[in-house]
Amino acid sequence: CMTSKRPSSTKMRRICFLAHRYQHSVTKRWVMDCHQCGKTIDPIVGDQWDADHVLPRGIDGPDDESNLAPICAGKGSCHADKTKKDVRDIAKVKRTSDKLYGVKRPSSKLRKPEGHRYDWQRRRYTRIEEA
Repeated sequence: CMTSKRPSSTKMRRICFLAHRYQHSVTKRWVMDCHQCGKTIDPIVGDQWDADHVLPRGIDGPDDESNLAPICAGKGSCHADKTKKDVRDIAKVKRTSDKLYGVKRPSSKLRKPEGHRYDWQRRRYTRIEEA
């Protein structure tokens, strides 16, 4: 059974650029618009941009041009803000799916070992000695 390999980010950027570019009316250069804020992105000038998955991959978003859109990149940019939102959305989808299918995830909280008590001087659990 062959699994499909995820395309490289360079290939996804190329697909996104070819799907969303248009020629600027004044400069006659190929530019794109950020799908979050609408700002014009001109790669020739050096504007930073990424190919963003409109529907995140974690929520079964495909890697084709219908799901890729240009977005501003860099620190404090549209892409950073959208990624934060996507992480929350993906986690919510996973929690909902787990609840639907009855999946129980282990708790991250440490539990006290049975037959032990916490020794504050040694800073660890020690076996309870029965007298």
